Amino acid sequence: KSYGYGTAESREDLTARYRQLQLETVLPQLQKGLSALVYTQLTDVEDEVNGLFTYDRKVMKVEPERIREINRKVCNALNE
Repeated sequence: KSYGYGTAESREDLTARYRQLQLETVLPQLQKGLSALVYTQLTDVEDEVNGLFTYDRKVMKVEPERIREINRKVCNALNE
């Protein structure tokens, strides 16, 4: 049995969830003083499947170009 913070139905869905977290939750907090961010689970681990990569790190579970674009927006906002 695996554990996660919800279940994405597809690569696009997981990417959209990441986008929503970063742009709708994190970005607004920057204006309130948030100065750093750590995404702690880049890969699935043991029985948790919250990662952006599979446990063996062979499959990226999100759309890399869209993730880069989202991360760029967050980084640019940190630099403003």
